[in-house]
Amino acid sequence: MRALGKMTSNDPPIQQLLPPRPPRTESLAGSVQYHTSYLLLHSHESPSTWPSAFTSPLYKDLLLRLQRVDGLVNFVWLGGDSADSDKIEEDAYSVTLWRRFPHEALPQRFEIPLISSKNVDTTVDSSNSLGTRGELSSGPYFYICAHGSRDCRCGVRGGNLVKDLAKELENRGMLYDSDGRPRIGEVGHVGGHK
Repeated sequence: MRALGKMTSNDPPIQQLLPPRPPRTESLAGSVQYHTSYLLLHSHESPSTWPSAFTSPLYKDLLLRLQRVDGLVNFVWLGGDSADSDKIEEDAYSVTLWRRFPHEALPQRFEIPLISSKNVDTTVDSSNSLGTRGELSSGPYFYICAHGSRDCRCGVRGGNLVKDLAKELENRGMLYDSDGRPRIGEVGHVGGHK
């Protein structure tokens, strides 16, 4: 996988990148809750190894912080070699943050090279976190639940959907974006399980 970009010292804190809280709306039964941003921790392991519920202290910390501004936190597997995970400290992840700004049709993507319990306060709260503008979404990105230990339907159907969709995108030359990032990610469960 390609290395992610660097942060600069002129970047605003993450709270400034999150939109103001709009009026609450009802979600459809069985669908993901309303959110204005979606923070994806890049998992070092595939969904087949994930526990039923995530217990990472960093995940729980970020979840509490972002719930206040209608943000969601989840893990995503973008493929690749999990053997590289031993080179990364435990409970530290690269991150993709999707955020919809008011009055803009498409969400913007921000890449954070590394977040851990050691730097979560400075990354989330200080002026050294993210760029003032993200990258506009350059086409579709697909995040499919394949969290089989949480809901067996997702483990079976989600995994099959990922394979079929990847094959179709590859046939169309759309499997990766212009920066070499995969357009398909397998995510942790988002709700509606039985």
